Amino acid sequence: MARGLGTELARRGRPATFLAARHPGLPPGTEGLDEVLAWPGPFRSVRSWWFGWRVVGRVRPQAIVAHFGAATLLLVVGWLRRVPVRIVWYHTLAAGIDLDTGRLSWWRRQARTRKAWSYRLATTVVAIGEAGRQELLDTFGVPAAKVVVQPNLVPDVAAGLAPAEPVAVPTFACVARLFPVKDHATVLDAVSRTRAPVRLVLLGEGPLRAELEQRAEALGIADRVTFTGVVTHHAVLEQVQGCTATILASIVENFGIAVVESMALSVPVVATDTCEFPSIIGRGPEAGGLLFATGDADALAAHLDRLAADPAVRDQLAANARRRFVERFDLVGQLPEVADWVEARMEAAGQR
Repeated sequence: MARGLGTELARRGRPATFLAARHPGLPPGTEGLDEVLAWPGPFRSVRSWWFGWRVVGRVRPQAIVAHFGAATLLLVVGWLRRVPVRIVWYHTLAAGIDLDTGRLSWWRRQARTRKAWSYRLATTVVAIGEAGRQELLDTFGVPAAKVVVQPNLVPDVAAGLAPAEPVAVPTFACVARLFPVKDHATVLDAVSRTRAPVRLVLLGEGPLRAELEQRAEALGIADRVTFTGVVTHHAVLEQVQGCTATILASIVENFGIAVVESMALSVPVVATDTCEFPSIIGRGPEAGGLLFATGDADALAAHLDRLAADPAVRDQLAANARRRFVERFDLVGQLPEVADWVEARMEAAGQR
């Protein structure tokens, strides 16, 4: 999304410089930008801070839009350089980091203190969902007037993919790192409780792989579960496109790119009713999938059986999923509105 936003602003005649992570050659999607530069090292290194200071001083931008690891650096440099508009996107929930990293409490405290301090230097903090907005208010003390909600936008990944071959056996895909926050244990438990002999493909790698393989063996479903390990993004899309549905059992999730990509592929989603999944998938007759309570393997198993037994239900959910993607999350279709919003902030700052 960051590259797309920069390209859209450049197309409108606003000079845009993109600072990329270390990348050999031109990152895809940056062809329309005025300048693409690569960070010289880790964001906390002196080299990167000096690099950011020099670039911002030379370019003298009206606005800085920061994401992920570069956020603190760019907010500090932008504030010191008196850049009038400093926008930062908030992507990862602190609760999810607590579950996954195993970091000591003192490390988590200092990380949150650093984020809270840096967010004070932003003119706007963008949450990609309501859960993120609430965490910004409660955990980081960001004033409500500074926070806006803007869902992530995703390219239409269906473009260019060959039609999927129909599967002989109902097959469900789970696209997620093998980490505690993703709760693959509940997914395996559910598969072991289905009436239909469904298959499961776990796309991703992580420290829980051996434990999950042992669990599948103990549940008697090892022959129906495939662990792919690390695979390319294209291979993930091909696998998902041919599935009955995707499953996301996350305990905490700020957004869920895998959910939106599944919807783009006209594949329904079965997900926990936590954080942003209900707002992404929807509820009722227009929903693009089915929801279940976190950790409820019986409810998940019932959903899988329903989709396996009734192709008409699956097809209706698939059509709804694709429609919701186009209307809410398609990068090409929705990006102009985000660019309008950024330009409005730039113009308002210029009038002060």
